[in-house]
Amino acid sequence: MSQMKNTTNYDVYKMTHKEYALYYAMGIVAILMIGILFYNTLWIGIFFSPLSYFFVQYMKKELLKKQKEQLSIQFKDAVYSMSSALNVGYSVEMAFREALKDLKLIYLDPKTPIIKEFEVMIREIEMNIPVEKVIYAFAKRTKIEDIENFSDVFITCKRTGGDLIKIIKDTSKTIAEKIEVKREIQLIIAQKKFEQKIMSIIPFGIILYLWISSPGFLDVMYNALAGRIIMTFCLIVYLFAFILSSKIMEIEV
Repeated sequence: MSQMKNTTNYDVYKMTHKEYALYYAMGIVAILMIGILFYNTLWIGIFFSPLSYFFVQYMKKELLKKQKEQLSIQFKDAVYSMSSALNVGYSVEMAFREALKDLKLIYLDPKTPIIKEFEVMIREIEMNIPVEKVIYAFAKRTKIEDIENFSDVFITCKRTGGDLIKIIKDTSKTIAEKIEVKREIQLIIAQKKFEQKIMSIIPFGIILYLWISSPGFLDVMYNALAGRIIMTFCLIVYLFAFILSSKIMEIEV
C-alpha cells in the first residue's frame, strides 16, 4: 500500500480562477474610478490598472487569515473530541478515529480541511508511522501557533511519559479561550470597522456629489497643473490614511 500524503500548505491561500477574476475586476474598477474622480480621465486608470495585482494580493492575505482562523476553530473541536475519547479509556490512536467520527457530525462537508487532515493522519497511523511524526507534519503544514504548540507539547509528553489527557484538555481549553477573546474583540471593534469603511467611501462620495451638483466646479483641479498636484497629494493622503486605519483594526491575540 502506498503512503497517503496530504501536501496542502495552509500557509498559502490558493485562489480559484473565479476568485482571481473577481478580485482583479474589482481592483481595476476601483483604479478606473480613482482616475475618473481624481483626474477626470480614464487613461490614468487604464495605465495604472496593473496595480490591481496588489489588491488581489491583499485579498489573498485576508482569505488566508480567514482560512487559518477556520482551521484553528476546527482543530479546537477535534481536540475536544480526542480529549473525550481519552477520558473514557481509548488509546491515542483510537482517539483519532473517534474524533473523526465526531468531526463528520459537526462538519457535514467531507471536504472540510480538518476532516481531510484527520483521514490522512489516521491512514498514516495505520501504516505504523509514529503519532508524533504525524502530528508534527500536520503542524508544520498549517503553521498555526496553537497547532504547533500542541505538537511540541504532545511530542515532549510522549517522550517523557507525561499525562496526555491533561495536556490535550489544557490545549483545547487554551484554544477555546483564545477564540472567545478574539470574538469579543471583534464585537467591540465591529462598529469602528464599519465606521472606517464609511469614512473610506466619503472622499469619493464628496467628489461625485460635486460632479453631479456643480458641473465644472472641479475643472480647475483637473486642468491646471497646481490642481492636479493637489489632487495627487489628496489621493496619497487618502491611501496612507486607509492603510493606517486598516492596520489599527488588525488586533492579534
